[in-house]
Amino acid sequence: MKKSFITFLVLGILLVVAGSSISITERGGEKNPLLSPELYPYDFSILAPKLNSVESNLSINKAWNTFRKYLEYASLHDLPNLSRLSHQLSSACKDESRIEECYSRMDNVYSIAKDISSTNFRNVAEDDKQLVLYTDYQKVDGEEAGIYGWTRAILIFTKDSEGNLKILAFNNANGAILLKGERTDKEVKARLEEMISDKDNDFYPDEEETEAGNDPALRDTDGDGWWDGVERYFE
Repeated sequence: MKKSFITFLVLGILLVVAGSSISITERGGEKNPLLSPELYPYDFSILAPKLNSVESNLSINKAWNTFRKYLEYASLHDLPNLSRLSHQLSSACKDESRIEECYSRMDNVYSIAKDISSTNFRNVAEDDKQLVLYTDYQKVDGEEAGIYGWTRAILIFTKDSEGNLKILAFNNANGAILLKGERTDKEVKARLEEMISDKDNDFYPDEEETEAGNDPALRDTDGDGWWDGVERYFE
């Protein structure tokens, strides 16, 4: 198994928004049994651009309202309006001959995401091209099985020229999980911090960026205005 760790399982659902994947922490009021209420206790944290509380609340509310509208359109199979709120569409929703497959994906999106609460999405980072809502890290509760990890949810939006938000991706498996094996608790902690480390605060862990050929010290490696952790979801 690569690097002796398990990458956190993300349900491989191809959504209406191409390139997205969803694994919901809470579904129908029941929490994912792998996640505990314990939040990340270490000094490491995402040092995203800070907004004052008024700006932050306005941005969070705007993004969340966009997401709820998106889910409403998905539940109604309203492809024209859903397209308006999407940065990109899956191939099924761009092909009239596959419209039933597209509708099925809309149903999956709605059934999985309808019970997500906005309460946990209390962090936001944005500029004039993108906005990311994200939760605090939560501990993966699998220590009895030798599984350790920390994950959080991120909801990524792009902005058009008028500042309107478009949904690009949602992922609540952003983080790291590993098998303890022969490691000490100190070694586990150090390895998890290495795996989660994101020095440029672009929502793309340093190790993964390096493997992808990006510069983990630059939020926007190619200088096109898109953060690397956002651009990775583009088709």
